[in-house]
Amino acid sequence: MSWEILLLVAVQGLLVFLVGLMLGYFKRPNQTNGASKELLKLCKTAIFEIEESTRRSNVQLNCLRQRLSDFDRKMNDKRLLSPIGELREHVRVLQQEVRSLQMHSETLSRAARELDGDSPVAESGSTTKSNSAVPADSSSDSDLQSFLMAVEEKAGSGMPLHDLLGFVYDEIQPFVPCQRMGFAKIDHVADIVTADWYRSEKSGLLTSGYSAPLSKSSLRFIASTGRPRVLNNLPKYLRQHPESTSTRLIVSEGFSSSLTLPVSAGGTSVAFLFLSSTSINGFGKDSVVIAQQVVGRISLSSHLTESIVSVEPAMSE
Repeated sequence: MSWEILLLVAVQGLLVFLVGLMLGYFKRPNQTNGASKELLKLCKTAIFEIEESTRRSNVQLNCLRQRLSDFDRKMNDKRLLSPIGELREHVRVLQQEVRSLQMHSETLSRAARELDGDSPVAESGSTTKSNSAVPADSSSDSDLQSFLMAVEEKAGSGMPLHDLLGFVYDEIQPFVPCQRMGFAKIDHVADIVTADWYRSEKSGLLTSGYSAPLSKSSLRFIASTGRPRVLNNLPKYLRQHPESTSTRLIVSEGFSSSLTLPVSAGGTSVAFLFLSSTSINGFGKDSVVIAQQVVGRISLSSHLTESIVSVEPAMSE
């Protein structure tokens, strides 16, 4: 496990370098605004990649820790207890390093926002206008961090997945306002996406149990790339893609914007989280960034870990 720790330390060093570079560069009065913006753009890209790497590492570690625990309960050979205990200690240390890296990443992200009032984001599917920005004051930022920590703690404690999603829907409103949240599971063996849970302020037409082939859906690109998708004008999208039954149902419910995020476990997309708004241009860049952070913590749920463990043997055949 030593190479993973060395990698994380190297990334932490990169973070420190980037922070120093940002602060030193922006203090120079003779630099042009264009050059400053370009540097900030590069730093934002680095922030996002580091956050994604941290999220995937957390998921992998959670999966490994669960498997070690299951194996430990089943094994009877006491000669293996010591090596397993040492391996578990390596996992614990690596988890601490990942948490430290995540803290550095969030600190760098806040520094970037303070420099130009914007946030890093990786989107695909549409141009966004920021109707739901992150509040700039420190108390609101503290509230956001408290919310993210609460999601992580509840996911790690084994809270039932539907209860966790309900908590997220209730508490995410100050940061990413939405009037509907849905969750769908992916069955890679059967090539099916099935709606598993939703909460909505509107009458539900696209309800739990609705399913569609993944390979014939635009969701397949989101699942394969791991990138979120923003559709900020669903009625227009429906006119362009009249064959999309799910979009027709959501528009019929009264929604005009959607944000779709893949949920991963063990490095594989196992589900989707859908946020919907009744407003056109309901999801801006900051909304996407926050929603990605939330999904990264939902991914720590042991229930998702169990899902990926159950499909791995079939997928490897």
